[in-house]
Amino acid sequence: MTPLKDPSFFQRLNQTEPFIAIRLIILQLGISLGLYWIGKTVVPPSEEMNLFPFNLMGIFDVNRLIEFGYPLRELIWSGEWWRIPIGIILPPGLGWMFISIIAFLPLARLVESHLGRIASLSLYLAGGLTTLVVDFLTAAVVPSGSIGMVFCAAGVVMGGYLLERQSVDNSWQKIPPGTWMALILSWGFTWMAALIRQTTPLTFESAVTMEIGPSQEAIIASFLFGTCFGIPCILFQQRKSAGKVRIGEAPENPARFPLNTLSVAPPVLFSICLAIYCLWGWQSGSSADYHLWRLDPGLREGKNEAFEAALQQVEDHPDDLFLAKRVAVSLAYQERFEESSHLLEKISKKIGSDPKNQNIPGDLISRRYRALCLNRHAAQDILPWRYSTFSGNYDIDPLRLLWDRGHIALLMGATEEVNHLRDQLSHYMDQLIPNILQSSEKGNQVLVNQNQSIVLNHRAYVRAELAGDLALAINEASMSVSLSPSAENLDTLGWVEIRNGKLQSGINHLEKAILYNEPRSAGTIHFHSGVGYHHLGEAEKARHHFIKSLQYDLDWWDELKLKNLCPECLTQASEKILKKSI
Repeated sequence: MTPLKDPSFFQRLNQTEPFIAIRLIILQLGISLGLYWIGKTVVPPSEEMNLFPFNLMGIFDVNRLIEFGYPLRELIWSGEWWRIPIGIILPPGLGWMFISIIAFLPLARLVESHLGRIASLSLYLAGGLTTLVVDFLTAAVVPSGSIGMVFCAAGVVMGGYLLERQSVDNSWQKIPPGTWMALILSWGFTWMAALIRQTTPLTFESAVTMEIGPSQEAIIASFLFGTCFGIPCILFQQRKSAGKVRIGEAPENPARFPLNTLSVAPPVLFSICLAIYCLWGWQSGSSADYHLWRLDPGLREGKNEAFEAALQQVEDHPDDLFLAKRVAVSLAYQERFEESSHLLEKISKKIGSDPKNQNIPGDLISRRYRALCLNRHAAQDILPWRYSTFSGNYDIDPLRLLWDRGHIALLMGATEEVNHLRDQLSHYMDQLIPNILQSSEKGNQVLVNQNQSIVLNHRAYVRAELAGDLALAINEASMSVSLSPSAENLDTLGWVEIRNGKLQSGINHLEKAILYNEPRSAGTIHFHSGVGYHHLGEAEKARHHFIKSLQYDLDWWDELKLKNLCPECLTQASEKILKKSI
């Protein structure tokens, strides 16, 4: 007698259930491991992005996500529609992936045993597609279709449970409690991530790193899709099975499982409601992002038709202050100062009339997160991050608006307006002095010095930028550096000295500031260094720092100055396509 051979791995795998779900999990697990291995961030994430649940979702280099085919919204706008079907099978980070496996296997085992492989696969894919479509039209997260599959399977099980309440069959209730707990945790992670985004200001790390995970609305949509479309699928399968005669059993009457209007109503109503929600989400926010993204090349080229369309978008979305500020800065870039000044004044009045806007509420932070990648126009076509949402050029807090209006008045030669706005800037910080000093009373001496240096640094920089008393500015900047020798304080002292003709001393302080390697202020420091070397007649060093400044965040008024000091630097930077994040 020939001994039986042990089945191979693939033979055992072929006999394992749930057949479809296990293969999807193996595929997604392989992608997750590959992304975890080569997709780690080049720049360490900020402390906020290392918090739970971001660390569970996984923080990855945005360019690696693009290489893996993840459906970033701006890339789909550019015509890469293939990312949507590919995105259906793409997984989230490893932590979330393991939680999904815990939920998916028992759910899929029940779904596939009742509906068969083809119907189950169709529902899985449709659930993942639902997640992607909802997020594409209403949000700007990096979605994961595999999470949509899991919640769609849960929705099918829920549909079966609702149907069997009217029968003696209880097969749809055979789900371990841990499965539902894993689903609740998954939804909770997306809710917590959205809450953190609404309360965490944008940072440099936000531009080069991203977490993977759909919005909670997309997850709910996938669950409801599974429930509503699972009901007619289950009834159809039961009706089909009822007509089959088994040996030793009496045939069941297919009329017990009627495919009537009530069974078709859930998917129809769900489709209508989903279409209305997606249309509302698109009109309320995403459409403005798309139009701004589409018009942005024309705005940078100074095309009148692009500005007319952008100003119309501002009229159509009067509460979208970020949109108005972005258009105002684009007007300033093209030296259309009167129009820019008028728009900035409207923003200032709106903020002044609505007290909640003065504190930059969560909806504005969320709005800027949503528009984070507007400077990306193709997978390998990304503008420098001074054009990205988190650039200081697009801040709309009262202090920043005063700076914008002050520089526009200076460029227009409106001396009285410059003096008025300079006084307002100084008065704005004077109002903060009691609060700053009061907050320092209970702290140590280092904190006291840091807070006092902030006030002195601000006063000195205002005087240097807006035609103030440079001698007084040098004294204030020197005191600020003596209290706290930070990159910002050294930059201010060096810049004030350059403005006052002390070129070599100013450059020495700026070179020290560069050593701090702070990306947020690096653009301004390099620009100031370039100006110093330009006045010294060292053209090559000036050119080096000017080009370097354009790789970081740079105030729009400094970029206008750079256009006159080194036009070839700006031309070279505008023609260069950044192949990877800084």
